[in-house]
Amino acid sequence: MKILQGLSRTGVGVLIVIHDLNLAAVYADRLVLMKEGRILMDGTPNDVLQPKIIEETFSHPVSVSRHPFIDRPLIIPDVQNTPHERDVPCLQKRTIDEYQEGEELPCFKTKRPKKSFAI
Repeated sequence: MKILQGLSRTGVGVLIVIHDLNLAAVYADRLVLMKEGRILMDGTPNDVLQPKIIEETFSHPVSVSRHPFIDRPLIIPDVQNTPHERDVPCLQKRTIDEYQEGEELPCFKTKRPKKSFAI
């Protein structure tokens, strides 16, 4: 990440797709937060990484404080209000092969394909 940050400072355009918001907050000058292909927010880490926006994006409660060593946001998941895995179908321990062909796959908004394979 430091190499990419150095390249960016020389004027080279750098685009990274990353799901670790804390890592993005440390290294990115600009963030684009997306959900289901739509841009929800675009701006600096301080502008984008707000609790309401993060909760809307990830459907999970968070707290946002300041990083103790740098002037950037620090995102902390709210574990007290996290749904228990038995209450959320996509968190139940079931492999794709345990679903019938055409059966709805929870949390994926799709149905099980006719064949499944691994590469």
